[in-house]
Amino acid sequence: MAEKTVSKLPYSYLFNSHSNGVIFAVRGGQIISFMTSGGPSISRWTHPDQLKMTEAEPVSAKRSSSQINQKEAPEVAKETTENLERSTKRQRTEEPESKAAEEGSKEAGIIDDGQSETAEIATLMTANEQKKNKKNKPQTAVQQDKPIITLLSVTSDGKHVVAVSGHDKTIWVFEHDGRGKLMQRSKRTMPKRPCGIALAQDERTIIAADKFGDVYALPLLPSDAVAKGPTLTLAVKHKRETPAATPLTVHSAGNLRALEAQKRHMAERQKQQEQERAAVVAAARSAGVDAPEAPMFEHSLVLGHVSMLTDVIVARGSSQNQSPREFIITADRDEHIRVSRAPPHAYVIEGFCLAHKDFVSTLAIDENRPEIMVSAGGDAEVFVWDWQNSELLSRTEILSVAKEHFGAEKIAVSKIVAAAGQFFTICEGIPAMFILTLEGKTLSTPSTIPLPGNPLGIAIVDASHVLVSIDGHGLTSIVKSGITWAVNSGDFEDSNADAEAPEVTDTEKQKLLYTVESMRKKVVDFLASQEPNAEDLSIAET
Repeated sequence: MAEKTVSKLPYSYLFNSHSNGVIFAVRGGQIISFMTSGGPSISRWTHPDQLKMTEAEPVSAKRSSSQINQKEAPEVAKETTENLERSTKRQRTEEPESKAAEEGSKEAGIIDDGQSETAEIATLMTANEQKKNKKNKPQTAVQQDKPIITLLSVTSDGKHVVAVSGHDKTIWVFEHDGRGKLMQRSKRTMPKRPCGIALAQDERTIIAADKFGDVYALPLLPSDAVAKGPTLTLAVKHKRETPAATPLTVHSAGNLRALEAQKRHMAERQKQQEQERAAVVAAARSAGVDAPEAPMFEHSLVLGHVSMLTDVIVARGSSQNQSPREFIITADRDEHIRVSRAPPHAYVIEGFCLAHKDFVSTLAIDENRPEIMVSAGGDAEVFVWDWQNSELLSRTEILSVAKEHFGAEKIAVSKIVAAAGQFFTICEGIPAMFILTLEGKTLSTPSTIPLPGNPLGIAIVDASHVLVSIDGHGLTSIVKSGITWAVNSGDFEDSNADAEAPEVTDTEKQKLLYTVESMRKKVVDFLASQEPNAEDLSIAET
């Protein structure tokens, strides 16, 4: 059996705090901060679950080695004894058969009875051995998901950092001191794993989308005066804590009695939920694990979708007479891009941007051209939109460039970031960065910058300086000098951060970091393979 290749988990998600000159890089369950100028890390925040796993590894290694040493000799002796017993039993069961052949047909009935009895005994013995083997078989522990930060965002003033840990579906908010150090301010667990986050309403509200189609609005900094009770839990978000009616709005005696009964019912329901919560906490403590936290935080469900969401951004429309209105733009696996108003009027759908034939994985808007949106995913092209009017302006082929340089048969765009009219694009599994320049309403033919490995994350320092996290090569600076781009590795080497990085197999790394291509529907590939090419059509016509 071939040995599994084990390596350090690489950096994945990147985000630049422009106001502070700090780059935040994700590595598993860690958020590591660097100065954009380079050098070793200046601070690290580690997810509590990763700390637990790191502490448990040496203990489990010692326990497993001691158990093997203690059990190895008895198991060998036991196995030898069982083999001797089986051979003795086999001889006993074979004796009646040899005697039956010698005595002849007169004692056939007696021999048959003996054989059936022996078979029953052998069957019972086999069943007992199977039960013993099941009891002696070591129980396999349930393997926990590896802690990993999947999303990251920073406010424009650099004072707060928002992160999402995918394995426990939690949104974290940190206070940033401006020098790379993070201090936790809040921890809120969502019912489903968020797949996209954005900041709205002057960056006071977090917009969080999950793959099940729901989009929630949460305050960046939760208030300490949040009312307690089931009304603010995501599980019962549609239930009220108190009746909508009051004694001032109800006048008849019958309605007053009904109102009092409704109040008693709600009080009993709240008491029952508190008791159930206490029972869950007690059971978790007795089992030695952390109790699941009830989502008792301020929130609101603002959007719903039928399709699986893949990305969300907040855009600002143009307005001459008043401040620009905010819009929530969502992308999904079913080729849709939807434009909705931001809260409190999120129920108003402004339009759809429809032209993709495969999944949409990423959206981008350049702050210098806020009326233009660029989208990409599993299609061969990158799309340019007038998103306010749901109008497709142009599309630019990128698959042909990837095929020419790297032999790619299909692409899965994982991320697009924009700066100064340039859209920097990376694709899953293709060791290159593509640069597309916005010229009017179209994108130029992509410029290709080969990389030493597969890019996993990208962040813009400025229009001539880009940082890319590369699988197997750490953080890499890509700097423009004149008209050429130079790839500079080794600017962010940190032996301490490398030593703390968790080890993963290639299969685990693929599952954790290479997830975009998996959104492609198998039926799309099948239908594409069934389409006739030009030669087939010409033959059919003749």
